[in-house]
Amino acid sequence: MPRTSIPRTLTELETLAQSITPEVRTDLPQIERALVKLQTLLEETKKLLAKRDDYQARKQEATRQARARLRQARMTATFVRTGLIEHYGEDNERLAAFALQPFRGRKRRKKPEGSR
Repeated sequence: MPRTSIPRTLTELETLAQSITPEVRTDLPQIERALVKLQTLLEETKKLLAKRDDYQARKQEATRQARARLRQARMTATFVRTGLIEHYGEDNERLAAFALQPFRGRKRRKKPEGSR
């Protein structure tokens, strides 16, 4: 059995609550308490869904701001790394202390076998 979405369920329940007319309430007095409870539960559910949507919006905004800060941090880190390399030199072993790979020369190519 497939699940029914929350908005569809809310619509169905609101329709049910609104379809109970005063004549039906007169004919079935025992349904009055359940109807009041249903309406209260619908109102609480709507408030909770609005609260959820607000949290979701704030979460998305916080994520967007965090990504912007990370982008700025990456650019700043590139600037700092370049400054360290310029100051110490690209082949200085002190760069390893900053998690930077010092330039240690290119590796020589292996000669193919059979050639001199």
